[in-house]
Amino acid sequence: HRCHGFVFRSSTFSSTAVWFSDGTGPIECCFQVCKNPVDIREIASFHMTDPLCPTSAAVLITKTAKHLCADPEEQWVKTIINFLEKKRVENQEC
Repeated sequence: HRCHGFVFRSSTFSSTAVWFSDGTGPIECCFQVCKNPVDIREIASFHMTDPLCPTSAAVLITKTAKHLCADPEEQWVKTIINFLEKKRVENQEC
């Protein structure tokens, strides 16, 4: 199950996310989150949305640079975040 329609870039506006400038740089907000789990092997990195956004979300970045909005409280999202954070720590120790 893939999350279609959750891809956004700074030059694109969709119902899912929008980039806008607050004077200090771009802010990325999610307005809808992916409900279907994504294959952990497809995700390269993640970050959380800006605190100024109306909804807190994890932005999962695929290996093909697509951005997917996900609910950080969902177990499958927590699994991906934990995996990526562990991987990040292991890479820093090398």
